[in-house]
Amino acid sequence: MDFKKALVRNISWSAAVLILMIAFLIFLGMDVSDRVALIKSQRQDLLLRLHAFDSLAALRSDVGRAEELSISLENSLPARDQLINFSNALEEIATDNGLEFGFSFESESASTETTPGINNFTITSQGTYANFVRFLNEVEDSRYFVGFSLIDLTSRNGEFAITMKGRVFSR
Repeated sequence: MDFKKALVRNISWSAAVLILMIAFLIFLGMDVSDRVALIKSQRQDLLLRLHAFDSLAALRSDVGRAEELSISLENSLPARDQLINFSNALEEIATDNGLEFGFSFESESASTETTPGINNFTITSQGTYANFVRFLNEVEDSRYFVGFSLIDLTSRNGEFAITMKGRVFSR
Protein backbone atom coordinates (compact mmCIF):
# COMPACT_ATOMS: atom_id res chain seq x y z
CA MET A 1 0.00 0.00 0.00
CA ASP A 2 2.88 2.28 0.65
CA PHE A 3 3.83 1.86 -2.94
CA LYS A 4 0.35 2.87 -4.12
CA LYS A 5 0.31 5.85 -1.76
CA ALA A 6 3.75 6.93 -2.95
CA LEU A 7 2.72 6.48 -6.57
CA VAL A 8 -0.51 8.48 -6.09
CA ARG A 9 1.38 11.15 -4.14
CA ASN A 10 4.08 11.40 -6.86
CA ILE A 11 1.48 11.48 -9.65
CA SER A 12 -0.52 14.12 -7.70
CA TRP A 13 2.58 16.24 -7.19
CA SER A 14 3.56 15.79 -10.82
CA ALA A 15 0.03 16.67 -11.96
CA ALA A 16 -0.03 19.74 -9.67
CA VAL A 17 3.38 20.87 -10.94
CA LEU A 18 2.27 20.20 -14.52
CA ILE A 19 -0.96 22.19 -14.01
CA LEU A 20 1.01 25.05 -12.41
CA MET A 21 3.50 24.99 -15.30
CA ILE A 22 0.69 25.02 -17.88
CA ALA A 23 -1.02 27.91 -16.05
CA PHE A 24 2.33 29.75 -15.87
CA LEU A 25 2.96 29.20 -19.60
CA ILE A 26 -0.55 30.41 -20.50
CA PHE A 27 -0.05 33.50 -18.34
CA LEU A 28 3.39 34.03 -19.85
CA GLY A 29 1.97 33.57 -23.37
CA MET A 30 -0.71 36.19 -22.77
CA ASP A 31 1.91 38.56 -21.38
CA VAL A 32 4.13 37.99 -24.43
CA SER A 33 1.17 38.62 -26.76
CA ASP A 34 0.40 41.88 -24.95
CA ARG A 35 4.02 42.93 -25.18
CA VAL A 36 4.19 42.04 -28.89
CA ALA A 37 1.09 44.17 -29.51
CA LEU A 38 2.62 47.04 -27.53
CA ILE A 39 5.90 46.76 -29.47
CA LYS A 40 4.02 46.78 -32.79
CA SER A 41 2.06 49.84 -31.72
CA GLN A 42 5.22 51.65 -30.61
CA ARG A 43 6.99 50.69 -33.82
CA GLN A 44 4.08 52.05 -35.90
CA ASP A 45 4.18 55.27 -33.87
CA LEU A 46 7.94 55.58 -34.41
CA LEU A 47 7.53 55.04 -38.16
CA LEU A 48 4.88 57.78 -38.30
CA ARG A 49 7.12 60.15 -36.36
CA LEU A 50 10.08 59.33 -38.59
CA HIS A 51 7.97 60.06 -41.65
CA ALA A 52 6.84 63.36 -40.08
CA PHE A 53 10.45 64.32 -39.33
CA ASP A 54 11.48 63.47 -42.90
CA SER A 55 8.65 65.63 -44.24
CA LEU A 56 9.63 68.47 -41.92
CA ALA A 57 13.25 68.25 -43.02
CA ALA A 58 12.19 68.31 -46.69
CA LEU A 59 9.96 71.32 -46.08
CA ARG A 60 12.72 73.17 -44.28
CA SER A 61 15.13 72.51 -47.12
CA ASP A 62 12.57 73.81 -49.62
CA VAL A 63 11.87 77.05 -47.73
CA GLY A 64 14.84 78.83 -49.31
CA ARG A 65 13.88 77.67 -52.76
CA ALA A 66 10.25 78.70 -52.19
CA GLU A 67 11.36 82.17 -51.10
CA GLU A 68 13.46 82.52 -54.26
CA LEU A 69 10.53 81.38 -56.42
CA SER A 70 8.17 83.70 -54.57
CA ILE A 71 10.42 86.68 -55.27
CA SER A 72 10.75 85.58 -58.89
CA LEU A 73 6.98 85.25 -59.26
CA GLU A 74 6.40 88.59 -57.61
CA ASN A 75 8.87 90.25 -59.96
CA SER A 76 7.34 88.57 -63.01
CA LEU A 77 4.38 90.94 -62.86
CA PRO A 78 5.19 94.46 -63.97
CA ALA A 79 4.86 97.28 -61.46
CA ARG A 80 1.74 99.40 -61.76
CA ASP A 81 3.82 102.32 -63.03
CA GLN A 82 5.20 100.17 -65.85
CA LEU A 83 1.70 99.74 -67.32
CA ILE A 84 2.06 103.20 -68.88
CA ASN A 85 4.02 101.47 -71.65
CA PHE A 86 1.44 98.67 -72.01
CA SER A 87 -0.65 100.42 -74.67
CA ASN A 88 2.50 101.38 -76.62
CA ALA A 89 3.72 97.76 -76.53
CA LEU A 90 0.35 96.50 -77.81
CA GLU A 91 0.26 99.19 -80.51
CA GLU A 92 3.71 98.14 -81.68
CA ILE A 93 2.64 94.48 -81.85
CA ALA A 94 -0.52 95.48 -83.78
CA THR A 95 1.43 97.66 -86.22
CA ASP A 96 3.98 94.87 -86.80
CA ASN A 97 1.08 92.59 -87.68
CA GLY A 98 -0.63 95.06 -90.05
CA LEU A 99 -3.55 95.88 -87.76
CA GLU A 100 -5.12 99.25 -87.07
CA PHE A 101 -5.13 99.90 -83.34
CA GLY A 102 -7.16 101.77 -80.72
CA PHE A 103 -6.69 101.40 -76.96
CA SER A 104 -8.22 102.70 -73.73
CA PHE A 105 -7.88 101.83 -70.05
CA GLU A 106 -11.23 101.49 -68.31
CA SER A 107 -10.88 100.72 -64.62
CA GLU A 108 -8.27 99.75 -62.11
CA SER A 109 -8.09 97.80 -58.84
CA ALA A 110 -4.94 98.10 -56.80
CA SER A 111 -2.87 95.10 -55.80
CA THR A 112 -2.92 93.74 -52.26
CA GLU A 113 -0.53 91.48 -50.43
CA THR A 114 -2.30 88.38 -51.77
CA THR A 115 -3.82 89.49 -55.10
CA PRO A 116 -2.36 91.26 -58.12
CA GLY A 117 -3.56 94.62 -59.36
CA ILE A 118 -5.95 94.54 -62.31
CA ASN A 119 -6.33 97.17 -65.03
CA ASN A 120 -9.25 96.65 -67.40
CA PHE A 121 -8.87 97.84 -71.00
CA THR A 122 -10.53 97.84 -74.40
CA ILE A 123 -8.79 97.37 -77.75
CA THR A 124 -10.37 98.14 -81.09
CA SER A 125 -8.63 96.98 -84.22
CA GLN A 126 -9.12 96.17 -87.86
CA GLY A 127 -7.27 93.73 -90.11
CA THR A 128 -7.16 90.19 -91.45
CA TYR A 129 -7.92 87.18 -89.32
CA ALA A 130 -4.39 85.74 -89.74
CA ASN A 131 -2.84 89.03 -88.59
CA PHE A 132 -5.18 89.09 -85.63
CA VAL A 133 -4.16 85.54 -84.61
CA ARG A 134 -0.47 86.51 -84.84
CA PHE A 135 -1.24 89.60 -82.73
CA LEU A 136 -2.84 87.45 -80.01
CA ASN A 137 0.10 85.03 -80.01
CA GLU A 138 2.58 87.87 -79.61
CA VAL A 139 0.53 89.43 -76.81
CA GLU A 140 0.54 86.04 -75.08
CA ASP A 141 4.33 85.87 -75.40
CA SER A 142 4.85 89.44 -74.17
CA ARG A 143 6.11 90.31 -70.69
CA TYR A 144 2.59 91.31 -69.61
CA PHE A 145 0.06 88.92 -68.08
CA VAL A 146 -3.11 89.60 -70.03
CA GLY A 147 -6.52 87.96 -69.84
CA PHE A 148 -9.29 88.61 -72.36
CA SER A 149 -12.93 88.48 -71.28
CA LEU A 150 -14.43 89.43 -74.66
CA ILE A 151 -13.24 89.09 -78.24
CA ASP A 152 -15.75 90.24 -80.83
CA LEU A 153 -14.91 89.71 -84.51
CA THR A 154 -17.09 91.27 -87.17
CA SER A 155 -16.39 90.52 -90.84
CA ARG A 156 -16.23 93.46 -93.27
CA ASN A 157 -15.21 92.88 -96.89
CA GLY A 158 -12.64 90.16 -96.12
CA GLU A 159 -11.27 92.02 -93.09
CA PHE A 160 -12.38 91.94 -89.51
CA ALA A 161 -13.33 94.68 -87.08
CA ILE A 162 -12.13 93.50 -83.70
CA THR A 163 -13.19 94.60 -80.24
CA MET A 164 -11.45 93.05 -77.26
CA LYS A 165 -12.02 93.63 -73.58
CA GLY A 166 -9.40 92.35 -71.21
CA ARG A 167 -7.32 92.98 -68.17
CA VAL A 168 -3.64 93.23 -67.45
CA PHE A 169 -2.19 92.22 -64.11
CA SER A 170 0.39 94.16 -62.09
CA ARG A 171 2.03 94.13 -58.68
